[in-house]
Amino acid sequence: MATYTVMGLPFPSAAEARLSAADDTIVQEGSFADPPPRASNPAYGEEAGTPAKKGKGRAFKVSPEALSLYDGYDGLLVRTALIRPPGYGKDTDLQISDARSVERLLRHLKYSDQEHMVVIGLSNQNFVNAIYEVSIGTSTGTAFQARDAVKIIILSASVGAIIAHNHPSGNPTPSQDDLKATKVLQGALSCMGYKLLDHVIVAANGITSFYEQGLL
Repeated sequence: MATYTVMGLPFPSAAEARLSAADDTIVQEGSFADPPPRASNPAYGEEAGTPAKKGKGRAFKVSPEALSLYDGYDGLLVRTALIRPPGYGKDTDLQISDARSVERLLRHLKYSDQEHMVVIGLSNQNFVNAIYEVSIGTSTGTAFQARDAVKIIILSASVGAIIAHNHPSGNPTPSQDDLKATKVLQGALSCMGYKLLDHVIVAANGITSFYEQGLL
């Protein structure tokens, strides 16, 4: 075991660390990415069960195997992080007010000959936290899983999302697959406390907003 700071509580003093049952103690704050500095507890001898010298703290007969991180499966320990481009977060003034805002943001997709599915992560005031291209398909369609969209919403600390895609044909009318995929994603987000605000289809001949059409 180890002694950690929790919710801003102070780190233990060296004296407190020596009297603790911890095998090691964080002695000063470090970053999330780098292991923080530690001080070994002198209560332990060099070998398991070896009493500490008199006046050096309490001795504990603990096998090193008993203190193994995650019972030796520390190789499975992972961290998740949002992969952000240089300058991420500088455009925090970008706010989505309606489907026309989405159209302006994605107007370049009107001229693409492939379908692009985009997830826009939003704050509680509809400021854009992240723009993520979930998938790029063919001239007739693209496929994605709800979990692919949920991932970016969680990692970007968004509270809601708008999804959008283009129709290379120029016709913004939603297909049955568009309707089905939207309902699946809406349900997946809802059960996790997130809201799908709109699904916007952009095309050369106009746009379709699922919200405005009553399809959400």
